[in-house]
Amino acid sequence: MVNSLRDTASVVFTKKYGFRMSTIPFKRLSEPIPVLSIDFAKTKMGFAADKQNFKVKATESGTAHAMLLFWKSEDYTSKTEETDANKLVMSTDPADTLDNFPRDMQWGQAIQLLDATNPILPTEEEESSAKGNVIPASALPQPVVWTKGEEYNVSCVSSDDHVILQFTA
Repeated sequence: MVNSLRDTASVVFTKKYGFRMSTIPFKRLSEPIPVLSIDFAKTKMGFAADKQNFKVKATESGTAHAMLLFWKSEDYTSKTEETDANKLVMSTDPADTLDNFPRDMQWGQAIQLLDATNPILPTEEEESSAKGNVIPASALPQPVVWTKGEEYNVSCVSSDDHVILQFTA
């Protein structure tokens, strides 16, 4: 019954849960999905869509328990020659913060717990046989299971001010 209380609508910083993603074993089921791309010199207000849909190919098979959010900022030491040799990167990707405890504690990563977007609803029989506060097993959060090589739909909806994001997979 613990999973019946799982908050699958809020994005929460991992430090609030008391851990750093860079210090726990986890498996990425896809390549990162670039949700926002901002050029601070050119981007104007209203650049982000209220809802975005992404086709994502699974690079691994497994159960997606959460969506991991991090940011990456890139610049070049030379604007005339933008190559990896003169690229400057600041990132909160767990792979980039393994030895950077202060960055994880200041910015870190965020996660949103996931629930299948098409949950199995209780049957009429289950609903009618439920007595009092008994919740049929099919009404509990359903796992998001991905298979390597398959393509999936991922959606990102943002609040009017684009401060709050919510993901469904």
